Amino acid sequence: MVIDFSMLGVIKEQPTLVLCNADGKALQTLGYAFNLKADICYNEASTITFDIPAYVDGKATPHYDDIVGMRIIDMSGWGRFILMNPSANNNGVTEIKSCKAYSLEYELTYKKVFFEESTYNRWDPFAPDNTVLGIIM
Repeated sequence: MVIDFSMLGVIKEQPTLVLCNADGKALQTLGYAFNLKADICYNEASTITFDIPAYVDGKATPHYDDIVGMRIIDMSGWGRFILMNPSANNNGVTEIKSCKAYSLEYELTYKKVFFEESTYNRWDPFAPDNTVLGIIM
């Protein structure tokens, strides 16, 4: 399901986007973001896309340079997303960053767990270190 917040008649205004560090600490509300679109999937990673200008009314957009990959975008009421390497488009007059972010479960695609050849218990609350769940945790 792709949601275009500018065309949707049910929601009068687009959700608030908050730029956060990887630890979840909020940096800045991205109030100048536009063209927000969301592809909400309930059984796999969801995505959002949006654009943000470098300058608005001759003033620099706050924290524009902090909008980089692996930061968290908190879309109020919808979820948290990992920002993936925004691209800056400069046509000589305006500079706009095009951003794409994946829902937080996308972060699990970077994790790898290696097991030595052996037999493992799935879980043992008294000795969790040498179990499958203990190694993953």
